[in-house]
Amino acid sequence: LLPRLTPDRTRSGRAPCNRYSAKLTAPPPAFTIASLTATEMACPDLDAEGRFFETLLLMTHSEAQGDTLTMTGAAGRSMVFRRL
Repeated sequence: LLPRLTPDRTRSGRAPCNRYSAKLTAPPPAFTIASLTATEMACPDLDAEGRFFETLLLMTHSEAQGDTLTMTGAAGRSMVFRRL
């Protein structure tokens, strides 16, 4: 799902198991994540969720085009979100 960005620079969305929110230090396109919180629901995809959050914390730039948000960061890593 496509993460949402609120006026107070909080990006929120859904990871493989849990909902999360991340406070950004600056408005996109360039940003860093100052804090990340998530609910604590158990599910079979917790390993994938750990990788999701590790990658999310590396993101430093975002670009929105239509129904797609692409976030990029360190070492050429990227995450692509599409509106369902």
